[in-house]
Amino acid sequence: MVSASQIAVEFDVTIVDDGSTDGTSEAVRTLLGDAVTVIQGDGSWYWARSMQIAESWVLDRCRGPRDCILWLNDDTYLDEGALHILFKTQSDRRDNIVVGVFTEPASDERSYGGLKRVGLHPLSYRQTAGGDEGTNLDAFNGNCVLVPVNIARKVGGIDGGFAHALADIDYGYRSRMSRIAISETPRAIGHCARGDRAVDGSMITRWKSFTGVKGGGHRKSMTRILQKTSPRMWPLIIAATYGIWWVRAITSALANPAQALTSPAKSETNT
Repeated sequence: MVSASQIAVEFDVTIVDDGSTDGTSEAVRTLLGDAVTVIQGDGSWYWARSMQIAESWVLDRCRGPRDCILWLNDDTYLDEGALHILFKTQSDRRDNIVVGVFTEPASDERSYGGLKRVGLHPLSYRQTAGGDEGTNLDAFNGNCVLVPVNIARKVGGIDGGFAHALADIDYGYRSRMSRIAISETPRAIGHCARGDRAVDGSMITRWKSFTGVKGGGHRKSMTRILQKTSPRMWPLIIAATYGIWWVRAITSALANPAQALTSPAKSETNT
């Protein structure tokens, strides 16, 4: 949090420790002391529920008219000056949600940031190319997001009813429905490795990953967001999503029979 001190931002940190065993919360307590609040989960909350609880805790304590909430995943690494860029972008675009852009650790390949809708599927998004595309976004990855408190209260908070994936997409969707603009930082502010790379193994293994708690095809989470975005068509869209996944997986296996057990299907997530 040296960056926060450098730009004269007063801060406190709220962490939800959902059953971790790597000593993260203890390390943060040692580093920040009284400036951190640790909320203990039971190991079943995952991203959405944990973030909902953290956000609710913070909102109950925010009083300043210019207070902001910064979402920050524990696997993101901020460059020096990252917070300055976030707050500068937000000051230039008042009443915007600002999304941090991240690259892969070993390359300049973009890993997380703002998203634009593509294609017919209501959950089909692509990473932006930066520049002019970095404004008026349709959704975003929730790894690092700066949200003014007044906007967070207007949107209504992170939906903890999701299992893990798609809660950030849902937040972006609801923001746009509330006519709240979403922008991203003009350049990358750190690095973060993609966490949804297709797993190796048999088609069944990959299918379980895709439809598991953290997968983009988790049935409960897909149903939850599609009932909002496509209230009449959601059962058909889910069926089509699963059907397309299997067509791609089988086509890939037929095209590469020698690698059928190790080659991932074309897409493991909707985003």
